Amino acid sequence: MATRREKLVALICDRPGLTEKELAKAMHGGGAVQQYVNADCRAVAKEGLIERRGLGGVNDPYRYFLVIGQSLSQALKPKLPALEMPPQLRSGGTTD
Repeated sequence: MATRREKLVALICDRPGLTEKELAKAMHGGGAVQQYVNADCRAVAKEGLIERRGLGGVNDPYRYFLVIGQSLSQALKPKLPALEMPPQLRSGGTTD
């Protein structure tokens, strides 16, 4: 089953420019309000996967777009911690 984050990113990829209210309705049904998704939108935007445009008011609501250069598979790929190479391998040395 897809996570909320995955559903959110997939919706934005399929239908760029959706508002929080439109995303909430698409994810939670017709009676949903934007508060259902705004924390998730902020978190995914902070990760750099989506970008938020607009001023956030009634006349210019936030709209969400996949960051240029990202594909859906890249955006949904789990973030893994960076692995550090052991010092002996960095310098070209051996482990003997």
